[in-house]
Amino acid sequence: MSLEGLKVKISNCNSCGENRFCPFPNYNDVKGFYGDKDYIFVATQPSESIFPTQWDERLYYCMDKYGFRDAHLTDLVKCRGEAGREPSQTEISKCVWWLKEEMKIVNPKVIIALGNTAFTELIKRFRPVIGMTHYSNQFVSDIDYEKEFQRLRDYLDSGNYHHGMKISQLTRTGSKEDRQLRFREFVEELKRKRVRGEDYRDAVAKWNKENPPKKE
Repeated sequence: MSLEGLKVKISNCNSCGENRFCPFPNYNDVKGFYGDKDYIFVATQPSESIFPTQWDERLYYCMDKYGFRDAHLTDLVKCRGEAGREPSQTEISKCVWWLKEEMKIVNPKVIIALGNTAFTELIKRFRPVIGMTHYSNQFVSDIDYEKEFQRLRDYLDSGNYHHGMKISQLTRTGSKEDRQLRFREFVEELKRKRVRGEDYRDAVAKWNKENPPKKE
């Protein structure tokens, strides 16, 4: 199935009683819903605002500038929601099937969650998921949002990206803070696998050898 075919199917969905599907458009060389290369950016839910808002402009500008114009851009819940209201678990569970179909078509290397709600829901269902600040966050300036996109680009280009990482936690790729975060994630993974004793020490020693601290 193509993304165009999937769009038609979503447009005919009435599982919630009323279809208010509003996909991200192809705009300013950024393909939006029609993007099918390497990455999927997932926001929470379309707003009731008329596209493009200043926040849409910010997102599309950053996606174009940092090499994501061909990425797939979508929402966790497909239909427009009321301003200030988070989607319910019922709405999410009814819509996540469509997102799974998008995943099959695009087959992304990485899923980028835009905002805390999308991040919380996606890490339970897919991997690898990386979190970013939502583009409509009014407490983040345009300059700072660009910096976050730059960190995202650097982080992905490093090839050392990890499930559950939030870009806002990084100061710069390869930094001391980045290494510490990756090491904590590695240790948590060992704990989940119940690696102990000599095996634990050997695994940590190997990780440190393969991930030496960079000279400042």
